[in-house]
Order: sequence, then structure tokens, then C-alpha cells
Amino acid sequence: MSILSAAASRAFAAFAGGLLTAAASAASAQSLTSKEAQTIAEDAYVYGYPLVTMELTRRSFTNVAQPDGKSAPMGYFVNVPKYPLASDKRVTAPTADTLYSTAWIDVGDEPYIPHVPDEHDRYYLMPMLDGWTNVFADPGKRTTGTGPLISPSPARVGKMWPSTPTERQHLA
Repeated sequence: MSILSAAASRAFAAFAGGLLTAAASAASAQSLTSKEAQTIAEDAYVYGYPLVTMELTRRSFTNVAQPDGKSAPMGYFVNVPKYPLASDKRVTAPTADTLYSTAWIDVGDEPYIPHVPDEHDRYYLMPMLDGWTNVFADPGKRTTGTGPLISPSPARVGKMWPSTPTERQHLA
């Protein structure tokens, strides 16, 4: 068992325990049957496990002061110049023949506006995932083409702000 999966198991156990405690408190007027408790536990797992795994993955990729070729602080891209090794366990199943650039951004307090230069017909994709690992936007050759892309869409930047974004808010 890897360190990440052990940590994920501990974090999820705490998360699920909290949900079960909350559910039990809400149902304190009636007692839960073992089947109801099992259903609550299964729902908590299905709902919470992706959030816990994503958070632990985010922490493992952003726990640095400066970009270092494999990790970068929140809000910065890291361009990994080598193919991932089979021993790299920070991501569940990276594609072995793909070079990755990754950025973890928080759009809760300010917008981030992605800029993609003209890719001159080269294939690329830039999937954007939520905390449950659902892809909610996927700019790339097959969806938006390979010309320059500047996307201030609310779906991609969170709250829209009337002020001019700062330089750091523009991911280029």
C-alpha cells in the first residue's frame, strides 16, 4: 500500500465517520437499521472518496515553494519534461507516453483566465476537473481548435470580477 493510499484511507475514514455521525444525529428520533446504516456508509463513500483522493493528490503536487519540474504551488503551471515512471504513485494511472503540464487553481476568491497560444495544428487537450474528478471543460484541438484561446467563461473562472485580473491570475 502506498503512502498516499494509506493517507487517503485515514482521511476518508475520518470523513465517512463524520458523515455517519451527522446522519445518526439527524436520525436520532428514530433508530437506524443496519441496512440503513450500510446505505448511508455506501453513499458517503461514493460521494466523499473522490474528494478525499483529489485533495491528497493536490497536496502532493502543490506542497512546494517554487515550481521544481514535478510540482508547483497553487496557481502555477508545472511542465513535466519527462514521461512518468511506473513507480510514480501520485496519480492513479498516468498515461506512460504523455508529457503533462498541470496546474491546481482555486477560483473561489478570484478568477483565473486560461490563455492558450496558437498550437499550429498540434494535438493538445486541457481537461479541467472538479473535486469529484468530473471533466467540466476540455479545450483542445478537437473541441476548440488550435488557434489562440482566451477564455473568460464563468464556467472556467468561477465568480466574474469587474476588476482587471492580475498577471498571476492569467495562466499562460
